[in-house]
Amino acid sequence: MTAWPSSVWDSPVLRALDARGRADVEAAGALRSLAAGEVLFRAGEPADAFFVVTDGALDVRAVRRGEADASVIR
Repeated sequence: MTAWPSSVWDSPVLRALDARGRADVEAAGALRSLAAGEVLFRAGEPADAFFVVTDGALDVRAVRRGEADASVIR
């Protein structure tokens, strides 16, 4: 089993977890590396996950009210 990088646990939503909580997250979660331009999540996919970006950056895109196409919102 690969150890999760400490940067995952530095995330504000995860940093207060104790060893048991971290073990539970690791058992239920997965580490992913994405290539430039690769899509992490698409509209309509199950939304029962959250993501922690430990290195690099992601664009968050959505269709704004009154617009036809998605644009970067974050």
